[in-house]
Amino acid sequence: MKPACRKAGSTALGFALLLLLAGGLCAAVPGVRYSGRVLYRGTKTPVPGVLVEIVEAKADGRPTDEVLGSGRAEADGRFTVTLANPTNEKLALVVSAVRESADSGGDRRGEGYEVKSHRTVLGCLPFPSATKPNTLYIERRQAGGTSGDN
Repeated sequence: MKPACRKAGSTALGFALLLLLAGGLCAAVPGVRYSGRVLYRGTKTPVPGVLVEIVEAKADGRPTDEVLGSGRAEADGRFTVTLANPTNEKLALVVSAVRESADSGGDRRGEGYEVKSHRTVLGCLPFPSATKPNTLYIERRQAGGTSGDN
């Protein structure tokens, strides 16, 4: 191989490795945005107000409890979640309904109400794209159940 060809080949290889490295770091850098819509699976209508979180995922795509960023879906079901903490793990988007209730048990003049949150996971999208819109389809929930119910 001639020296000029060898130099061009090593430059191309170096550039390719740099691109691979940059692509691998993209998901790990804080500030990366994940956007998309939350829709009901059956009717394809938007789901407003649900909590959308970006979480670490296991190798098979199942979400863990490690939340890296969160946001709420707007009236048209659109959301944007910004990665707040860096990670080298795989990611997943999780959609949840959150219901808050206040338990006034005891003297209201003292410390006030104790606010409790009941969270119900509605859906998950493993390995979301930071470059293209993500669509999360969820099923309509039956009235009455909470995250602790079967």
